[in-house]
Amino acid sequence: MYNERLQYWIKQIKYPSMINFFTTRKVSLIFSLLFYSLILLLIYFNMLHNSFYAIEDSYITYRYAQNLRLGIGLVFNDGERHFGSTAMGMAVILAAFSWLTESISDIWNNSPQLPGSQIVFIAHLITTLSIGSIAILAYWIALRHLNFVLATSISVFFAILFFSAEYMNDACGHETYLFISFLIFSGYLLIYKDRAFWAGILLGIASTFRPDAFLYMAILTGWLSFLWIHKGYDIQQRQRLFIFLTGYFLIAIPWFLFCKAYFGSILPSTLTAKRAQPLLGHWSNFTIHKALSELVRLMRFPMAFAVAILLSCALLAHVMQERKRVIIGLIYNPLTALMACLLVFGFGQVIFYSLIQISFWFWYIIPLCIIVSLCAFLATVDLLSESHKNKKALVAMTLIAVISLILINRGALYYDLKQLVTSHNINMHITSHDPIVNYLLEHEPAGTSVATSEPGALGFKLGPRYKVIDELGLVSPGVAENIMQGNLDFPFNTFFPQYVIVSWDGKYSPHERPWFFTSYEFVGEFSHPYWNLNLKRGAYLYKRKS
Repeated sequence: MYNERLQYWIKQIKYPSMINFFTTRKVSLIFSLLFYSLILLLIYFNMLHNSFYAIEDSYITYRYAQNLRLGIGLVFNDGERHFGSTAMGMAVILAAFSWLTESISDIWNNSPQLPGSQIVFIAHLITTLSIGSIAILAYWIALRHLNFVLATSISVFFAILFFSAEYMNDACGHETYLFISFLIFSGYLLIYKDRAFWAGILLGIASTFRPDAFLYMAILTGWLSFLWIHKGYDIQQRQRLFIFLTGYFLIAIPWFLFCKAYFGSILPSTLTAKRAQPLLGHWSNFTIHKALSELVRLMRFPMAFAVAILLSCALLAHVMQERKRVIIGLIYNPLTALMACLLVFGFGQVIFYSLIQISFWFWYIIPLCIIVSLCAFLATVDLLSESHKNKKALVAMTLIAVISLILINRGALYYDLKQLVTSHNINMHITSHDPIVNYLLEHEPAGTSVATSEPGALGFKLGPRYKVIDELGLVSPGVAENIMQGNLDFPFNTFFPQYVIVSWDGKYSPHERPWFFTSYEFVGEFSHPYWNLNLKRGAYLYKRKS
């Protein structure tokens, strides 16, 4: 019996198909290991590069997470249930992982950590893993359409560009990267894997990070509805639509009900605060023109032009192939359907922000940068796939044009990669209030109240004993609404802060109002390289008179 089996397998190995099978598996394994090893290396360099970096707004979310971890509640100030961050879902995740890591550390090291001390590190790790997950997903999609060698080659190139790009490092620790990765994976699960329920679940979770996820839900619902109608109201398509919406609302409805019950509002109050900021005259409105200009600036013109060429030529290839049925072909093709849904969301988000007239901040454009970069990669996969093998001239001209633009931009790309690998990304802004933090911790150890226009990093570092009042209304109830009515004294007449920080000269800063010096006295000027560079002086601290 043994000899018969041995002879059987010897005969099988003689066939080329068996040899090809084992050879293919070996090649695929080698290339997969190469790609995943690169991703791990890029994750390491990204963490190292951004370990000292964050933006001020992120620290607002961190303080919510800090207070939740300490058992005070999902609040910025103790006792104030104000919906002052769009990323409350991320604050919950940060608090949960902070508790988990500290519990594990206590067990293994027997050295208790200060609760919430790992929140910033966890936020950075989440950002880096989110970027890595998008790069891996791009690789999975490439493998479905191309051979291993070609798929791995272009995925490696994309991953290096993706991790080192300026816009992938400018807001490290922000919820943007986690949010957009959940959106992309939700679309992939629905369109490629037909996992409608889990796609809805992921999108529902994304809604807790940013309410913008509702727009993507509407887009995917529209795509599913089109398939249902076009297939003659097919029962299977109707069930798919129902299952997707069930998954989404299973998370979204309880979350919105919680927000309404806990904060008194379904939507974050930051929307009102961002609309109030341009009224002060120090910030510009979000416009489509400004958004597109920032998109080109963040991506750099040669790369933005290369993206436009790839997307346009991929569309042209489908028009040439499908002709009269091009729309149907694009919608039924999973690759182009995913690209279309993401692009509609990215540009739809820009249009929506311009309509509600909020202030402009560069990180609002990062989701669009990620989306168009990923879609450019997917367009490359599409052009190189077997479906366009009869359009070699178009594909060749497109690739020549794109490679030429990349070569033109090679100096900037090399600079970005060198920065990622050899330098630390530093934002002096988040340490600019450290001298004042140290002063307050020393002179007011039991806690106090302080008003500022930049509450994030200051509040996180002071801790929960210190009430931080936001002059711009992001985290303080009623302030933004009063700014829109012209009442800039509201935070001082309502909360009566014991201390006031004056850094930037703005209408929101009270130090030039007649009543200010009758109520407050000068404590001191606190120097920091950030203020010296931007203001040519330090930040001023004032204390309420006895």
